[in-house]
This record gives sequence, structure tokens and C-alpha cells, in this order.
Amino acid sequence: MGKREILGAVAALAIASTAFAGVQTYTIDFFPDDPGAINIMLGFITPALTGKTIVQTRLFVEFTPLSGYDAGDLYFLLAAPVIPDADEDGFIYLESGADMGWSGQGTFFYENTFTSLNGVLQVGVWQHDVFPTFDPPIYQGFFSADSRWEIDYIPAPATASSLGGLLLVGSRRRRR
Repeated sequence: MGKREILGAVAALAIASTAFAGVQTYTIDFFPDDPGAINIMLGFITPALTGKTIVQTRLFVEFTPLSGYDAGDLYFLLAAPVIPDADEDGFIYLESGADMGWSGQGTFFYENTFTSLNGVLQVGVWQHDVFPTFDPPIYQGFFSADSRWEIDYIPAPATASSLGGLLLVGSRRRRR
């Protein structure tokens, strides 16, 4: 086997290793477990995810409003510093309790899978907000301990592809 074939095999192995890494899940759990009458507005950084590719996001939320608060008046937002996939137009997810079919009093559960955050993660601040329609100006109630966001990601395939391409270019250069 010549150098070119060896380098080709190394490049193929680098690309294949990305596929073998598989989809991994990162959990964001900033929902308070205790009853509260506050807004959640958090900015946070996840350096471990920089350069990874988001392939799917899920929201699991259970909310019980306190007496007098309408669950439909609650909004959920998650924004990530991504370069969106070609078929996605954003880096943000926003939905209200009313959009989820919530209204009035009771215990409300919602689960959703979405792709609006799909893309390669860049260095930057994420944003997680839970806020009301501002009538009243704060939410009142509590979230279950199971409320969370789940981010499914894979290593950025461009990294392995670039490595393979560089190896092939390097093999051509050495021959000249």
C-alpha cells in the first residue's frame, strides 16, 4: 500500500470516527423546583459544546400555577450561539403557554421536539428565559423537578472532513 492509499485510509477513518461518536445529549435544567414568583432570565456558556453540531432539541416542562395565575401567560425561550443549518432560519426557540394549549389553573405538561436550534455551536452566550406576558409582570407557580431542555449533538462533521481533505492535499504536495 502506497502513501496515498495510507493517507486515504487515515482520512476515511477520521470521517468514520465522527459517525461512531454518535449522538450525545446535553441537559439544561435551570427550572426551579420550589414555588416561586420570579422570572428566570439566564445567560450561560457551555464551552464543552463549542464546535459540536446540534441535531435536535427537546423541551419537557411541567408547570403548576399558583392561585390567580393563568398558565397560558407564560413564555419559554432558549437561544443558542449557532450557525444554523441551511434548512433552519434561526437560533432561537420561543413558545407561550397558550401556544402549548395551557390556560387557567391546574398542572400542565408539555413536551416538544424541534430543530430551530440545529447547527454548529459557536463560542457565545446561551439564553434561557421563562417570562410572563407581563400581565401580571411576574409568573407565579412552580415547575416539576423533571422540567428540562435536552440538546442532542454530534461532533462537527466538518472537522473530520477537513482533516481528511488536508491529509489528501498534503499527500499530493509531497509528491511534487
